[in-house]
Amino acid sequence: MKDYRRFISFIVLFTGGFYWLNSRVQIPYLSASLIAAFLFLIFIIWDQYLWKKKRFYISFLCSLATGLYDYPDLSGCWKAKYFSSYKYDEKNDRYTTEGEGTVTISQCYSMLNIEGMFASSSKFESVVANLKQKENGRWMLVYAYRSTPTDTALASARNGGMHMGFCYLELSDNHKKLEGFYSNDEQRKTRGKITLEKQHTK
Repeated sequence: MKDYRRFISFIVLFTGGFYWLNSRVQIPYLSASLIAAFLFLIFIIWDQYLWKKKRFYISFLCSLATGLYDYPDLSGCWKAKYFSSYKYDEKNDRYTTEGEGTVTISQCYSMLNIEGMFASSSKFESVVANLKQKENGRWMLVYAYRSTPTDTALASARNGGMHMGFCYLELSDNHKKLEGFYSNDEQRKTRGKITLEKQHTK
């Protein structure tokens, strides 16, 4: 989510435009510090507020003007359902281990954080997360996470301790569902399918 390269390009072009305008028309009190403060204020407003305003195409028009991405707003609470290979029916080729959980996504333009809990057995948080747009225009959420067991029996099991994992989810057209796959590290050695359905916006 750290889309700073485009913002830096925007700052350089914007500052150059200010100085060009000032060379043609003298603007009182125009200085480098004033320009920097103005640009910083613009970024704060964009980062915390404007990027998520989809009404009247506000974020789209701002993105078009600055070259920044028009990210979907995923912030809020999501209900999770997963199917794990922990116990797998090889004969019928299907998952037999499943469960539910809750996921909370916190997001501004420059930051994306995902955390949640599955039943009462484990909790997780993302260590890196990013939104990527596919060539067909649809968005996917990709993140690495750290999972920590909260259940004593699970924590003491041979493959049940803290572990790392990776998740790939595709966003539906109405931005209300994320669906895809996850895979854990060599300690847990499990993988599976997961679906998130949005409950309400944060």
